[in-house]
Amino acid sequence: MPNPAPSSKDRSLWPLLALAALVLVVFEAFRSVTAADAPRSFLNLAFEIIAAGIITAALYLVLRLFALKQRRHLDEARGTMKQQEIILELGGKLATVFDGEKICWSIIEGLKGPLGFDLCGVSIHLKPAMGGSPQRYGDKPFSEAMGDHAPIPRVNAPLRLGSTTFGNLSVENPRGEAFKPREIAIIYACANQAAIALSNAHLFAEQRKQQSDAEQRHNELYTRERYLSLLNAITQEGLRAQELQPMLQTMTEHLGQLFEANSCILALWDDSLRMVIPTTVSGAQRGNFALAPIEGGELAAVATVLDTGSSLVIEDALDSPYISPRLATRLQSRSALALPLISSEQKLGVALICFQGKREITPVEISYGEQAASQIALAVSKARALEIAQHRAQELDALQRATTALLTTLNLESLLSQILDAAMSAIPTAEKGALYLVVPETGQLQLRATQGFADSRIRSFIPTSSMSYTARAVRERKPLLLNNDVNPEIVSRLDGDFPETNAIASMIVAPLLLGDQTLGGITLGSFRRYAFTQGNLQLLVSFAATATTAIHNAQLHGEVLKQAVTDTLTGLYNRRGLFELGQREVNRAHRFVRPLSSILLDIDHFKQINDTHGHLVGDQILAGVSAQCHAELRQVDLLGRYGGDEFLALLPETELANAVLVAERLRKKVSDLSFPAEEKLIRVSISVGVAFLKERDTLDTLIEHTDQALYKAKQEGKNRIAF
Repeated sequence: MPNPAPSSKDRSLWPLLALAALVLVVFEAFRSVTAADAPRSFLNLAFEIIAAGIITAALYLVLRLFALKQRRHLDEARGTMKQQEIILELGGKLATVFDGEKICWSIIEGLKGPLGFDLCGVSIHLKPAMGGSPQRYGDKPFSEAMGDHAPIPRVNAPLRLGSTTFGNLSVENPRGEAFKPREIAIIYACANQAAIALSNAHLFAEQRKQQSDAEQRHNELYTRERYLSLLNAITQEGLRAQELQPMLQTMTEHLGQLFEANSCILALWDDSLRMVIPTTVSGAQRGNFALAPIEGGELAAVATVLDTGSSLVIEDALDSPYISPRLATRLQSRSALALPLISSEQKLGVALICFQGKREITPVEISYGEQAASQIALAVSKARALEIAQHRAQELDALQRATTALLTTLNLESLLSQILDAAMSAIPTAEKGALYLVVPETGQLQLRATQGFADSRIRSFIPTSSMSYTARAVRERKPLLLNNDVNPEIVSRLDGDFPETNAIASMIVAPLLLGDQTLGGITLGSFRRYAFTQGNLQLLVSFAATATTAIHNAQLHGEVLKQAVTDTLTGLYNRRGLFELGQREVNRAHRFVRPLSSILLDIDHFKQINDTHGHLVGDQILAGVSAQCHAELRQVDLLGRYGGDEFLALLPETELANAVLVAERLRKKVSDLSFPAEEKLIRVSISVGVAFLKERDTLDTLIEHTDQALYKAKQEGKNRIAF
């Protein structure tokens, strides 16, 4: 309880009062002695002195009581001012506190500390706020522990501001003394400070709540505006896009932006494979998936959303049956949202939205995603319908072009190029094309036309491996569709290293069938997986059926023309055929700046053999030598009978040094031949001239240089090579 002590100034008052009393006694004694009226007896003098002392003592006591009273009032005034300062300081401190619990403890500590109620029980009871429960802070009431047997003086000061009551401040005196008015005033003053602080805290909390609600409304409006903007972008893209793949990539990017996702994948449903095929990827992982694509089977479980027609929230992608751990790791995602792409009850695909960390996906976000997925599904449905219409138009155009080629040209090489060009135009996803024909003499496939290959050497490297996909389709007389299982070791294995063929990821092959006869095959390829559909294969098969008739007619026409340019004895090209086809090779070598060599050989002493053994033996030797040369040369090499016993060969893509090696091999092979004549065997030899096409050479000058080399070999002794 508050009890101020006397000050040092009060204690200095007593010596002054004693000195004043002593002066009064001395003065009275002096006056009595010096009085002139009558002498007084000692007894009277003593009596007067005692009376003066009594008066002095009485005066001293009166002054003493007055001083004590004044000092008490002064001490009480000073204590009140000090307590008011403490209360004001406490109010200033509470002005910056907006937490109800801290406010209550600050009031309790102020009362039990500098305000002097340390021996009392102080507690604050707050009313329940916003449906909560009542709160109590401070000491447990003594009345609860002691019961009604010992009444405890208590002051209950309401925490009231205006018409609002927040609770009450309770102070108990366990010593049983009643509270003084000044103490009650202090308690009520603290209660007022607490009420003001609690009111400020409530106002601050309400203001923050209003600000939070305003921010939430702003965020909701911003999110909705952003969603509507992206949804509008998706809709606009679906309306104006002409090609499916670029449209899907743009929509994938928009969908990822809508959710601020780490990555987003769109996978379309392939009805023939009965699975979803990843088509586009957005986000930071896009470049990585171009190098290592997603397997369709990795999204098999996610495709269950197509069966249910409902969205699927994947809370932990690393531990979920709906997504493979490998894919989740590659996507660097922990949470995901799978959205079905369905339009008019038609399964179109799945959108998978991935988040790097664990993320709660709200019902509002799911609703936004489903609306966006609905727009994407409509766009995909529209694009596919447009693609089908375009494919049908392209199919009709391709068939018309094939028919036109059938009617307008009988040149086989030109026809094959036109057929392949029409096939690739009908199937735009094809990036590479090749047309093969069966060589009747060997049964092997020969590459006769190409489209989309940058390396011009491919046409020169034959035959095609019997293990290739094209050879398999021709052998089994069945078309092939390879979308995700192309083995680069099998793709049209040509002699030489051609990265263009090894990088093909999907292909379709259609054999060229004419009754029981197989003429060859058409192969279309793409660097992208799942580039072809069953419809593309059916179109190619239909196209091949039309092309086969045109090819067969051109081959028949070619046979007729071949007879006009073929030597009847040797079966090789005659002089006319050599010059017609040789001119093409020279033109090609100059146009593409490619090497071309020529070989001219002559049978030594052939006139003597004719004169000695007759023309029948001579014809056998001519046929045998020509057959041996034909067997040693490549199919792309041009070999013909130049005249009499002279044979000319043009070697495309062959440098002079290699042509010399070929000529030497021919010379040795011919020297090993033997021919029966009049019960004995005749051996022959050849002289060979070799020349190389120079920048300004024509076919005539090239043959002239080769003839000069042959003349040189003859002059040097025959059975040798000169160049």
